[in-house]
Amino acid sequence: MELFLLWRSARIGANEVRDELERMLAPLFARTPEVLVRRSGNPSLVVAHAPVPGWKRPFFEEDETGWTQAIEYPLDWAGSLRAAARSFDENPAATLRELSPPFSLLWGAHDSEEIALQNDGLGQAQLFEYQDEHLWAITNRIPALQALGVKLEPDPDEWAAATTLGWFPLDTTGYRRVRLLAPGTQLHVNAREVRRGSVDVLDDWLHPPERPEAEWLEIGRASLLRYLQVASRSWDASSVGLTGGWDSRAVVASLRVANAPFRARVKGPAGSPDVTLATELARIAGIPLRHDDSAERPPSEAGEWRRGIALALLWQGGQMDFDKHKTLFANGRRLDDGQVNLMGQHGEIVRAFHYGEAVRRFPDGVVPDDVQMEERFISRRLAARLPYLRADRIDRVSDIIRAAFLRAHDHRLTSIARLDFFYLFENTRRGNAASLAAQTGIVVTPFLNPDLIRAAFALSPAAKAHNTLHHHIVATNAPEWSSVPFDRKEEGASLQHGESRYYDARLAWREVGASLIEDALRDGGFWTEVFDPDLTRLHAFEAPDELAMLAVLEDVL
Repeated sequence: MELFLLWRSARIGANEVRDELERMLAPLFARTPEVLVRRSGNPSLVVAHAPVPGWKRPFFEEDETGWTQAIEYPLDWAGSLRAAARSFDENPAATLRELSPPFSLLWGAHDSEEIALQNDGLGQAQLFEYQDEHLWAITNRIPALQALGVKLEPDPDEWAAATTLGWFPLDTTGYRRVRLLAPGTQLHVNAREVRRGSVDVLDDWLHPPERPEAEWLEIGRASLLRYLQVASRSWDASSVGLTGGWDSRAVVASLRVANAPFRARVKGPAGSPDVTLATELARIAGIPLRHDDSAERPPSEAGEWRRGIALALLWQGGQMDFDKHKTLFANGRRLDDGQVNLMGQHGEIVRAFHYGEAVRRFPDGVVPDDVQMEERFISRRLAARLPYLRADRIDRVSDIIRAAFLRAHDHRLTSIARLDFFYLFENTRRGNAASLAAQTGIVVTPFLNPDLIRAAFALSPAAKAHNTLHHHIVATNAPEWSSVPFDRKEEGASLQHGESRYYDARLAWREVGASLIEDALRDGGFWTEVFDPDLTRLHAFEAPDELAMLAVLEDVL
């Protein structure tokens, strides 16, 4: 795990920031990470480091000319970090075009005070830039800005949009003067200025060359193998989730062919669809499977709910799944050193995730035109808003969602491709990335590689809607798994409204967490700028996670 703060201010000492960051991290970790001053002066750089068991490569490299610090490691970069920094100095476009998100690097020369920073071509790495009239800073954890004396100010419009979508869209963060760094950005920071340049590699990924569909299926399959063959040189132990779904099935099948070391696991109650399917797949393949039936359950005492939510906000500032805030630190749990965690996350980008919304209720599967699609998409998002969102926030939320949807125009995308882009640029880049960033280990997501993204935008909507690429990967890499069915509709139907895979969330709120809701309704505060107090009293337990999080937020800032 790497946490960093880079800032420009001669008045803020690096040693003092290091000490404050240690103090902030102490209640979060079972073992407080080592906090190091990499550079002091103006600019200054402080990095908190916790080693990840099973990971072999260093996150900091130094030679006779300079140094390089990885924050998120470029997993499919085969060379050294110093070589990566030189490549970004010399030809950032060529390097970004073929390097998989997410990653972020900092580097500098020994004979210079200037520090350079580079993020990935999608902007998947969570880098947050702060600026006011006195201070410029950037970090990968928003609450860490408080170690610089920054007073974080929540923005009610941005929180209203986030509680409607489930994540902070575009470059919003929920806080004034804090913005997510744009994709493909390179910064050069010195005492006088922050110079920035950007490279757009998304156009290359979103407009792939025309090839037969069979070729793109094979390109997509090969991309996972190539990614894993390079990335797996960095670890000697890893864990991979096997749920039985097509995303995780494709990843585990690829791991086996790539001869990459891994241990399979499944979470959930015994007899649940995930556990049943994973157990059968593991039996067929002859691989060991670890079963965890106690994961992600909330605390058993009401007082621990507030504590857990407060600690999660101190760690992520709200940039993760809202319902996970109460479980991340449940029952006295603290963050550990993590693990190398392989996931089928982001496989949805090649499964036409929003395709059904485009054709539902249209005769004969006719795809609506761009205007119809835009209005339908936005209206469905607004229809899903919380039942107590303030009326005077709805227009602004609509504007934010529309702006996020219309980002597809920047890349000349039309029709179904706009829905696929929204999933990639919003669901994946903001929602999924924010939650994965809450982990302290190394998260490995093979589906988010450039050739896979190219395949996602080259395949037909019908091919994606029928999971054609996933079926091709499994049929080629693990044909014995192809006959094991997976019915996503059946899986969803097995859960009652208000339940997670692990417990009945609504019942838990009413039986254990109710006092936290009652306190919020009595005390008021920032949440009343986002939610209507009268409506909230009527519907409080329809979306209690969002209400509780905003009620606790002021205590943390």
